[in-house]
Amino acid sequence: MPKKKILKNHQLTLQEIREPFDVKSAEAIAKKYKFKTTNYETLAEKLNKAYEYYPTDKNVYQDQKERLSEQKERLRRIEETSQKLFNKLEQIAPLTQDLFDLLYSAPTGFSKLLRFALPKIEHTLSASEVENLLNQLPQFMFTLKQLNKQASTALQKIPPDKGGSKPSAEPLIFLIIRLANIYEEETGEKPTGGYYDIKKRHSPFYNFVKDYLSISQLNHELKNLLSNIKKALAIRKLRPDHQ
Repeated sequence: MPKKKILKNHQLTLQEIREPFDVKSAEAIAKKYKFKTTNYETLAEKLNKAYEYYPTDKNVYQDQKERLSEQKERLRRIEETSQKLFNKLEQIAPLTQDLFDLLYSAPTGFSKLLRFALPKIEHTLSASEVENLLNQLPQFMFTLKQLNKQASTALQKIPPDKGGSKPSAEPLIFLIIRLANIYEEETGEKPTGGYYDIKKRHSPFYNFVKDYLSISQLNHELKNLLSNIKKALAIRKLRPDHQ
């Protein structure tokens, strides 16, 4: 089973990626939905490729289902904390020259002072290490200032929270868009999400997505599938770069 690098909780790890489709299941899909291709091995690769990004999207979006009001509160905390920290460092900055003088006039005494002041630190900082930290202070302050500025700008751009449910289903939406591309390429027909006829039978594309999700063991994504297909197709129509 192939592995792919997955970003989760800001850590990059290797995760096994399932390949739900083999040649046999790809052939069954192709014949059922009248795909043009008879190269079922290539089709299986294409169907697996569409699934490949789903676990990554799921990891990326699972912690991003915030309401607009929640985003505002988080940005306010970033803005406030970065400003407070910057103000504190600004008070310390003029004292760095005094620290340099102390470092090189009595480095041994300074080391003992650190050991006394910070008894829980196992590694006593050397004079050169402290100097390096002090030299990085201006850059760190500049970064804090930029962070504060970006948080303030983002706060101004967030629209009012109109309530309703949290945003969700983004990974499924992206998967459906990829499936729509495959469906149109293989059938020559535009994928649709509504009912197929007056008997209110679902469209072939709806059934194709449903079968795909079942084979891929993503049955939990079948809930609200019709509305998610309509949303995905609307995005695909408005955003050609998604195709």
